[in-house]
Amino acid sequence: FRNFCISLPGRFQIRNAVVALASASILEHQYGFKLTESRMRRGLLEAFWPGRFEIVKRGSRTFVLDGAHNGASMNEAAAAFNSFFPSKKKIVILGTSREKNLTAILKPLLPVTSSFIVTKSNNPRAQEPKFVLETLSKMGYKKPALWFMNLKEALTTVNKLDLRNTVILITGSLFLVGEARELLKCQKFI
Repeated sequence: FRNFCISLPGRFQIRNAVVALASASILEHQYGFKLTESRMRRGLLEAFWPGRFEIVKRGSRTFVLDGAHNGASMNEAAAAFNSFFPSKKKIVILGTSREKNLTAILKPLLPVTSSFIVTKSNNPRAQEPKFVLETLSKMGYKKPALWFMNLKEALTTVNKLDLRNTVILITGSLFLVGEARELLKCQKFI
């Protein structure tokens, strides 16, 4: 396969696309599936993965929604966040689940964000924002950090701030990203 294009942003998506093409080739050659090159090309161009480095523009605001929820996925999300928006100020809205390795999730974000807004999803497994702030402090984080008990409060506050030349990453939990997708559809957060 040569010169394929993908619509999903991030270098990790290139690796995923290569795996998908290799799998398609195996299905075709070993199991007789009829997969044309044009269909594979179209599939990669039309692929959309909600909540995986999904860029959402609302008025003057740019949000990136990424369900990264472990160290490996957060390494990729942070690298893509920094790469796609090198000259922008970056804010992270973060909410995780209690059973996650918080240090591994936070570590890749520390060098790329100018401030954290910590919150939690509407899920019984959600980590308390206070614990996330304590962990940030133990990791030596000295930049601004705010916390809110839910994403709606966090987004309401973000909407009131002057955030020109700023991009906001909402991450740490698929539950949080799902809530963000719903809230950002509302006119209130434009």
